[in-house]
Amino acid sequence: MGAVYKARHIYLNKIRAVKIVHGALAIETEYSDRFIREARILSELNHPNLVRLYEFGTLDSGNFFMVMEFVHGENLLARIRRKGRLSIEEAVRICRDAGAGLHSAHQLGIVHRDVSPDNILVVRDSLGEEIVKVIDFGIAKAIAESHKFTATHMFIGKPEYCSPEQTGFLENTSVDHRSDIYSLAVNFYHLISGKLPFSSSTPQGFLLKHATEPPLPILAHFKDGEVPELLDQVLRKALAKYPSERYQSMLEFTEELSRIESSAIKLEHTTAIQHPMQTSREFFDLGKKSFDQLEWTEAIRWWNKAHALSPDPALQGWIAAAEERLQLERKVSTVLTSELEECEVELYQGNSTRASQLLEHVERSLSPELNLGYLQTRVSTLRQRLSEPAPKSVPSPSRLSGVVVWTAVISFFLLIVGGAVVFYLVPHLGAGRKKAEQQALKEQVRSLIDENRFREARKKLLLLEEKGIDPDDPKFGELETLLREREQNRGKSLYLEAEAAFNSSNIELANGKLKDLENLNVPSFETQIASLKERIRQYSEYNSVSEKTRTPLMQEIVQGNTGRARELIQHGAEINAADGNGYTVLMYVIWKTPDLVMDLLIRGANVNALDNRNVTALHVACDIGHLQSVNTLLEFGAKLDFQNQYGATPLIVAATRGHTDIARLLIDEGANLTLKTPNGYDALKTAEYYNHHEIAAMIRQRLARSTEPFPTGKFEITTRN
Repeated sequence: MGAVYKARHIYLNKIRAVKIVHGALAIETEYSDRFIREARILSELNHPNLVRLYEFGTLDSGNFFMVMEFVHGENLLARIRRKGRLSIEEAVRICRDAGAGLHSAHQLGIVHRDVSPDNILVVRDSLGEEIVKVIDFGIAKAIAESHKFTATHMFIGKPEYCSPEQTGFLENTSVDHRSDIYSLAVNFYHLISGKLPFSSSTPQGFLLKHATEPPLPILAHFKDGEVPELLDQVLRKALAKYPSERYQSMLEFTEELSRIESSAIKLEHTTAIQHPMQTSREFFDLGKKSFDQLEWTEAIRWWNKAHALSPDPALQGWIAAAEERLQLERKVSTVLTSELEECEVELYQGNSTRASQLLEHVERSLSPELNLGYLQTRVSTLRQRLSEPAPKSVPSPSRLSGVVVWTAVISFFLLIVGGAVVFYLVPHLGAGRKKAEQQALKEQVRSLIDENRFREARKKLLLLEEKGIDPDDPKFGELETLLREREQNRGKSLYLEAEAAFNSSNIELANGKLKDLENLNVPSFETQIASLKERIRQYSEYNSVSEKTRTPLMQEIVQGNTGRARELIQHGAEINAADGNGYTVLMYVIWKTPDLVMDLLIRGANVNALDNRNVTALHVACDIGHLQSVNTLLEFGAKLDFQNQYGATPLIVAATRGHTDIARLLIDEGANLTLKTPNGYDALKTAEYYNHHEIAAMIRQRLARSTEPFPTGKFEITTRN
């Protein structure tokens, strides 16, 4: 129906996906209406697990276009092919997040109607954490209108994952939100078993079986006692033929998925008690298999379970190795993704040399010991584009004859003036050689600056002075100015990287970046270096106190044992406890296991508690970028404008980290835009300093809105209070 392009916003410097309806289809009313409907649907959706729409309109040619959030990741079908089948915990996490996004659409009366592995992506955020995104609402429709399609028995969706009512074989049924519940249940079945609930060699066969045959019981794919019986009960209900017999909301279904996860954890725990050594060895083998497949998170999960059953110092070494690989992979992924985007820009601008250098660096950095295969496709595509020869023009015969004539003329001219040229140049050969040496040094300086080798560049500048170049020479002054500017820019970049590493608790990386910054020897950064070193020292002391004073519930949360933590909460663990630094259970949950936020809040967790640094739970959620937690905290009365010991409000924290969606939510909720830190930084100045231009633009717009009349010109005013 349309072509999708990857594009970069020239002002915001952000990657976007641009979808344009095909020219041949633009004149077709059916396709144009569907494209407009998709845009209207996306404009109403605002959820972290759904793709976001930024703009919609028409080109000069009259073709419709939309600008959407760009997501690059692995769809579920690719993950199933790669792993065979997923653990219950991983499958539940993916389907629960996808279900949360779909539930937000259902609340607006929108049915997706094509919930399939192709349309569920697992992407990575800027910190390397996995996020689930539901895409392609191209055939979605409002529930009130969906009967128009089923009434004519028009099939829409993918046969393997469609609901019985979508097949057209069921009488007196229409397609509503319960159709998406059925389709998501088929996806869940496929993820945990590696198989579909029905098998057929034709699309028509799948449609008929969805409408008439019961699915193969999920327990048939597992050994006795391997998975909880609740799994079979939940899937039987979710895959019922008639919508009235299924779960009546997506939220109800995802809550049942969480129960399955808890039951699976209890089953593992029971088996472990009965056969601790055998189970521990099985967990270790599963972890080793995941480690060999470069699945670090899975390896850590299995080994933590094995270590809990049978503590072993050697196993702790394996866990530490996997955690180190995971952190390294996230860091390398962030850097290489940025370099690939820069490579695409250079290639688009025609700078193939620079693009080739960037691509070669990325290729050298794609270590087979890290799970970076998802970047290899982009590398291969860019390499293919680089290898394509530029079109060459073929001279015409008349042009060739002109070349011959001009060659003869030029040769004659050179013969006449050659003697004169030599006569005048011979006395100046020495000066020319000196000038050539200076020019060569200038080019070397410029090249060293471009390669960020500033110390060597400054040595070459000193050598230029020794060679007798005039310091007032404009070219020399330009090089000196360029070197200072690049040193400042590189210094700022290193400082921001060091601060980002510190904010991600990667102290080793932060210290490494600070050392590189010190080696630049740029005096203007001395104060910032000293300040960040002091913060690192305080953090180390703070972390040491935390580790020694955590409660058992906090320990389970830190280790990521969601099921065990939920059990402790349900059995009365103190939910308002704090460690020696005042860091509360709620803050730990937001940091490590945000799925438990609601469990704590409905049991009365203090949403506005302060730790010893005046940090609140809202500060923590804004720091790690968890939009759902921010939204939940605000619903439970979190205060917007608490300032921590550094004077930062939650909005300033979000502006520092670049969490655009969170900043937008806080601004919409009425966050104070003028509060400043002791060094004079408000939210706007913070966003500008960290180059988060989209956040800065939102703040400027809101500040302007407080002084300007109602905007006219871009939107049509229908009512005005």
